[in-house]
Amino acid sequence: METKRIKSQLNWLKLYALVNTVVLVAVLFYLNSESYSATDNGRLVKQDSLKVYYLSVERLDIVENDGGLAISLSNSKTSPNPTFDNVELKGVSNRNTPNIIFFDGQGDEVGGMAFSNNLNSDWQQGMRHLAFDGNQQDEVVTVSHFIKNDSISRTGFYIHQRPQIHILEALSEMGVSPNDTEDILANKISEFKKSNPKRFEEIWQLKSRISIEKDEQDDAVINLRDDEGRVRMKLFVQKDGNSGIHFLDERGSIIREFNR
Repeated sequence: METKRIKSQLNWLKLYALVNTVVLVAVLFYLNSESYSATDNGRLVKQDSLKVYYLSVERLDIVENDGGLAISLSNSKTSPNPTFDNVELKGVSNRNTPNIIFFDGQGDEVGGMAFSNNLNSDWQQGMRHLAFDGNQQDEVVTVSHFIKNDSISRTGFYIHQRPQIHILEALSEMGVSPNDTEDILANKISEFKKSNPKRFEEIWQLKSRISIEKDEQDDAVINLRDDEGRVRMKLFVQKDGNSGIHFLDERGSIIREFNR
């Protein structure tokens, strides 16, 4: 009787072990077919995921499924050149700063952030700059902080007006090739400006429309401009507390004012 009972228990143990084995094999097969693996804390993640505690790189690109850039984080030596309609502009200046560049999912650059110190120019000895570009154009909204000689600074929010023309068409009209170096590109634009000033303004000239800033004199100022970039209304509070509203004509002369 005891032998029979032991045999029965052994049969149940065999069945239990068999069921567990089948379940375990099924789970492992499922995990493998779904390309999952377990992390050190037991959480399941895709096998093509990567978890690291520290990453040191000179450039990090976030890419679309087709490999195109979505966001690029770069040091001062590795920044990508701007691209429009899959055309790379190799001679564009001001790329030698640590930056974060934004793209639109179709390959066009649409803005970014840049940071620099001691670039040996009047208004770029210190720079903190966030920009958003117009459609197939350059900056239209910027938030900036510039420092000069550690004593004079300008900080503000700016809205700009850009010409209603594709930036590649404007460059082509000025004779610029996408492969031109920085010096050649700058010279071609400069020569076009001298020989065709009116057309240059139509296709290239940046015109500021609104600025809200703390200026070089530490005054708080709001400037509202017409479509030619001329200040027509100015609201200000000076650092000594004096304040006012000035209305100006197209020549910059005050035609009406309220001061306090």
